[in-house]
Amino acid sequence: FNCDLATLAKIPILPALQAQTDSYVSIDQPSGSQSDEVQSLLRWISAQDSQRNLQHAAENCLKGLHFFNEQMIEDLKNEINFAIDAASRTELKEIKGLGERLFSLEGLKADVKKVLQDQCELAQGFLQNQTRANNLGDPSILPDLCASHRRQLVVMMENHSKLRDIRRRVTKAKEELSFNLHHRLKFIRLTEMRLIDLERKLVLYFESLKRLKRHQELLEQIHMTPQMYMNAVVEVVRRRRFSEAFLVWAGNLACHLYQVHNEEMNRRREFQAKFEGHFLNDLFPGLEDTPPPFATQAPTVFDSELPK
Repeated sequence: FNCDLATLAKIPILPALQAQTDSYVSIDQPSGSQSDEVQSLLRWISAQDSQRNLQHAAENCLKGLHFFNEQMIEDLKNEINFAIDAASRTELKEIKGLGERLFSLEGLKADVKKVLQDQCELAQGFLQNQTRANNLGDPSILPDLCASHRRQLVVMMENHSKLRDIRRRVTKAKEELSFNLHHRLKFIRLTEMRLIDLERKLVLYFESLKRLKRHQELLEQIHMTPQMYMNAVVEVVRRRRFSEAFLVWAGNLACHLYQVHNEEMNRRREFQAKFEGHFLNDLFPGLEDTPPPFATQAPTVFDSELPK
């Protein structure tokens, strides 16, 4: 970059372009400087975009190239792949065996209803026996009735134990499901936060790369300026020579063709004035045709805005 600036400082702006650059002279030019001082390309560029800005762009470009190296790109790819793999893990997005567990809980629910029905029937039997004993008023039936009630209480205790076991199993299943859901929701939250952070980082890198691209394009233009300047000068000279020669040639050609066309038109008009109205006119059709004008006008001036 410094070599490019030194080269631009040695290339003068041609006198034909000097008048167009007067308005770009920097405002810090000393008042006593000569107005006919030859400007360099570097001075003209600095008048549009100060040299400090150019130096700043070069430094930022160099820092960006050092930052976005192959190792950094490889680490970023690994981070992106890790985030994608984490978000794509089916073992954490789905709860294995959830259908079987829900089916098992549905079976426990049916067992609870059956046991509860048995308990209600046994309790109803107690009430019926109590009513029957009160109505009979016979003490002799009490031993058999107590023995029957003892057996029924044993059955009710067993049913109650079943209900307690089912309740324990349902509570345990709920706790396991809550733990799994909490674990997966925590994983989803962490994965989402990782993706959000990665998105912010990618947006930041994208903006940095856009600035780096603009700075790099500016430096490439600075590097190509000497060659493009000389090519433009050669192109201006070539175009001026071509346009001058072309206008002279085209003007002469137009004059010649205009004269030829006018002579032909005059001869046809003279002949047609004599021949028109004669009965032989029907024998020679097409004599009224006239040649169209071709290149009878000189082309307009072009390339007049080119530097002289």
